[in-house]
Amino acid sequence: EGAHVQWFGQSVDAQDFTIVERLAVLARDAALEQHSVLLAANALRENIQVVLDAPGATARVNTLFAGNRDHQFDLGVTAEHRAPHTVSTLAAKGVLAGKAQAVVRGLVRIEREAPASDGYQRCDTLLLSPTSEVDPIPRLEINTNDVRCTHGVTTGHVSPEHLFYLQSRGFSADAARQLLV
Repeated sequence: EGAHVQWFGQSVDAQDFTIVERLAVLARDAALEQHSVLLAANALRENIQVVLDAPGATARVNTLFAGNRDHQFDLGVTAEHRAPHTVSTLAAKGVLAGKAQAVVRGLVRIEREAPASDGYQRCDTLLLSPTSEVDPIPRLEINTNDVRCTHGVTTGHVSPEHLFYLQSRGFSADAARQLLV
């Protein structure tokens, strides 16, 4: 009860198939901040499950992923609200180039005994090539009333207008692109 945990993890240039599994069960008034950085993985699966098991528990899970060539990411984050007055925020941000692919699965589940809970998930991905691909799969399972639960997804390419603006201010095309990324 009352624990405050910050967890930082990274996987950089993983050459083989890598699987990462994490489970956190939060008691009354406990807070978890988890940050993952996943760069250039041949094939990486990360599954994170957070159980908000008592009132006042809060979780913030942030994932940053970047790949090029034929890198593959399979990311899953689940927040299970099992008690009232709990809060979860799940966020994933990525940059993909070459033939890189990502699947980002998010699930916020609010059980019947968890009214007044708040769940949020977001996935933002920048695609730098026409052959890179992301498949965001946000899911909400709400089994009670009086909750706040939302999700959002953005996927896009570098804007030609933004590139033009930076180039008109003296940046080279490559420097402008790097700055936007």
